[in-house]
Amino acid sequence: MDTQLRTPFTPFQMKLLVMSQRVKTEKEEKEIQALLAKYFADKLQKEVDQLWEEGVINDEVIESWKHEHMRTPYLNRNI
Repeated sequence: MDTQLRTPFTPFQMKLLVMSQRVKTEKEEKEIQALLAKYFADKLQKEVDQLWEEGVINDEVIESWKHEHMRTPYLNRNI
């Protein structure tokens, strides 16, 4: 029989929730948010660097992005 509680959270999210109980000040909260932001920014930078090294991204590709329109197409609906 499965005795674990069912939750919409992942195990990592549950750990973060438990650890967040130790955060007592807004300053601590902001420091943790900055740490997480830096972690994900560093991870993204590594991915971009890898794409650059593989030739997937280059100056021409980046220049083409300036002219790319990725707007959501809206249907002409008469309401």
